[in-house]
Amino acid sequence: MYGFTQFEYLANLSGNNEFSEAKEEYAATSYIVMNSNYSSFLCEEAACVQVTFAHEFFHAIQFGYDAWDRIWFLESTAVWMEDEVYNDINDNYYFLELWMKQPHVALDHSRAPHWYGSWIFFRYLSEHLGGPATIRKMFEQSVENVTKDESDNTIYTIDQVLRRRGSSFREALNQMAVANHLLTSDSDAGDYRYEEGTAYREYGIEPRLDRTVTLNGAGAIVEYTGNELMHNATHYIGFTLPEGAIEMNFESFSDSLRYNINGIPESGISFSVYRARGRTIIPIPTGTDMFTVAVVTDTVKNVKYHYRLTINTDVIIPTAITLSPNFPNPFNVTTTIRFFLPTWEEVALSVVDLKGREVKSVKLGEVQAGYNEVTLEARDLPSGPYIIKLDGETETVARKVMLIK
Repeated sequence: MYGFTQFEYLANLSGNNEFSEAKEEYAATSYIVMNSNYSSFLCEEAACVQVTFAHEFFHAIQFGYDAWDRIWFLESTAVWMEDEVYNDINDNYYFLELWMKQPHVALDHSRAPHWYGSWIFFRYLSEHLGGPATIRKMFEQSVENVTKDESDNTIYTIDQVLRRRGSSFREALNQMAVANHLLTSDSDAGDYRYEEGTAYREYGIEPRLDRTVTLNGAGAIVEYTGNELMHNATHYIGFTLPEGAIEMNFESFSDSLRYNINGIPESGISFSVYRARGRTIIPIPTGTDMFTVAVVTDTVKNVKYHYRLTINTDVIIPTAITLSPNFPNPFNVTTTIRFFLPTWEEVALSVVDLKGREVKSVKLGEVQAGYNEVTLEARDLPSGPYIIKLDGETETVARKVMLIK
């Protein structure tokens, strides 16, 4: 054992930490125990002492907020803190390698050593959604969303903090799932990169495919009806297929469950990411090495995540820009705009009122061919009907939407 942090008593015998302005209910005092000899551990002894103390000291800090937070959350963020304080030691790569071999296991699964590997989620958040301050906000929010006894508000707490950052738990989990498949440090990967992505690969960490399918004919149907796929987890399915285009359709065997489906064509270090909803046409460029589908599950526990994925290669790519109905519609504050581009081109999105005045605009820049999505935030607009316009290089399409606050 590297060390441990022992819970003692509720702070002030009441659970309120006298060293903070907030009023805690389950803050606790604690003490840290360190091993006296690390010579037989995997890391060098000095490095073991450093990361162990960073890990355990952060546990003591966590207990000052809410000592009843879920163990997976406490352990994964403590490993994340090791990486923050001693970035060059990288003993946490060992846990990540084990974790990446089981993408079908829930992020919040309370089992060692899996909960240590879940540090990668908080690494993704701190790199893309506000830095260490975002993680601190989660512990501050946990004081309000106490998790004592049988309640578990951890995912809700994370979601609350991320929504203030313009994201959500499900969106961040989905983006991390794609980043975990690509494992790259290339700056062109944008939201799908890790600062140490290349180093992860050099260590020997590799993405895992649940299965690989070769398409020789008109298409394929992939069904999953097992018991291993959990909530807050991912299946990766790799396809080898001809160039041109495919139509992908995803069906859940339970209407009450929500999935995020991502189609990822890869060619060398180049890739595209397509969010699939219903029947989705995806261009497959010449030279594509692999097409991977990442199926990210819902947050609902103890249910069967059974699905069917249909791939059709007998597809004609539309030759015009199309603008799909937004969802939800009517909407409150935010809505998702989905559109199809036959080729890569510069596009811009605008919102026009019924008097023809442009009241909001979003320049999207050069956008990939195929289906794309953008979230429209209309917090500053009054309720009422509007026109959504999508301007391409040669044509413009429009749809009516309704904002209700």
